[in-house]
Amino acid sequence: MINRATLKERAKSMFQGFYWPCVALFAIFGAITGTVSAGFSFSGSSASNAGNLGNIFKGTGSSAAQSISPAVALVIAGVGALASVIGILYYIFVAGPFSVSAAKTGLNVYDGHRPLFRDIVYCFRDGRYKNCVGGMALYMLFSMLACLVVLIPLMAITIVLGVMGAEVWELSEGATVAIFVIGSVLTCVCASVSAIIVGTGLSQTPYVIADEGLSGMAAIRRSWEIMRGHKWERFVLELSFIGWGLLTAVTWGIVGIFFAGPYMNVTYAGYYRELTSCEKFDEAQIV
Repeated sequence: MINRATLKERAKSMFQGFYWPCVALFAIFGAITGTVSAGFSFSGSSASNAGNLGNIFKGTGSSAAQSISPAVALVIAGVGALASVIGILYYIFVAGPFSVSAAKTGLNVYDGHRPLFRDIVYCFRDGRYKNCVGGMALYMLFSMLACLVVLIPLMAITIVLGVMGAEVWELSEGATVAIFVIGSVLTCVCASVSAIIVGTGLSQTPYVIADEGLSGMAAIRRSWEIMRGHKWERFVLELSFIGWGLLTAVTWGIVGIFFAGPYMNVTYAGYYRELTSCEKFDEAQIV
């Protein structure tokens, strides 16, 4: 069990000891790895619009949707799909590898080493790029699958129940809508829980790649092994930063750039370091 207060205090102390280099480096990492979220947000918005295709073709839905021709709707869906592909490729070949560089920088700071600007391209040096791409691509794949394996079946069941309610059971429009709403909410909750569990179990992947040089499935398995029995602990650690997240939001990211972002990055790196240190200590005790 990691002492959260002690961990965060040490991380804050180490970060503040190298304040300006940390701010600069993690701002750069944030700009590089954060841009992928724009692609996913756009694709999500486009997917939402594409979700109205059924209503458009049936002549139902809003009057604005009905004015859109099937060809235009297909273009919107195509643009959304293209944005998704671009976002995924960007993550695999750019954001993912730079996340490993950010992990290495966080580990260096937590260990008491001054962060260097050459750490930005850590993922490209000494033949590491291939390992970074492979490991982080699998990290993304398993995180997405954890959500989809729950999302798709439950959404299919919701749609079937909604159709049956309207056409077979002859329920009122209000009851049918209620089925869709309740089913959609439950689906999102279950998919989120699945994604959180798997995402937390794989959260150490970039640190494993950066610190132990593992790649691909070896890095994934190692992360899962490290987090065995610690998933809830790590989740609570993330929840402890909610206040900083809110401050970052209300200050348009300023607090995140100049304090919260570097502080959180060093803390998460420290969590990995403390977990693996405890692991080595336990092995020494057994010997």
